[in-house]
Amino acid sequence: MFDSTVRFVGDEVAAVAAESEEIARDATELIEVEYDVLPFVADMQLALEPDAPRVYEGGNLASKPQQYARGNVEAGLQAAEVVIDEVYTTQAACHNCFEPHGCTAFWEGDQLTIWESTQSVWLVRQRSCDVMPSDLWAWQSYYCRGWRYWASG
Repeated sequence: MFDSTVRFVGDEVAAVAAESEEIARDATELIEVEYDVLPFVADMQLALEPDAPRVYEGGNLASKPQQYARGNVEAGLQAAEVVIDEVYTTQAACHNCFEPHGCTAFWEGDQLTIWESTQSVWLVRQRSCDVMPSDLWAWQSYYCRGWRYWASG
């Protein structure tokens, strides 16, 4: 269900399904996790070097860089009275979402219904099917309008 490599504080490592909130709370207290500290790089430029420890099998970029170009940048720089060429970085920032980060699931007989607030309803369905027998689920979901800070299920 989860990737075996934890890449950041807050990355999921376990899930609990229970018949009551009390049982779920008790079950979470029984979860024990052992971590192996892996090599890492905390500098963005060093992380792009070919020999940098990889965050993902394919490398350290979450996706292929997208470029947007309009106008003639070089001409604009040459025409400018002053050009300041510096690199500025800030701490990571995350806006707060209105909806919860989770879903609701309900077993009824041999069918499972999942209510999930997502922009990727089919991805959530696919991932759910990957971890449970295909004859044990039904599906219902509602689309989100994009309030999440991630766009995948």
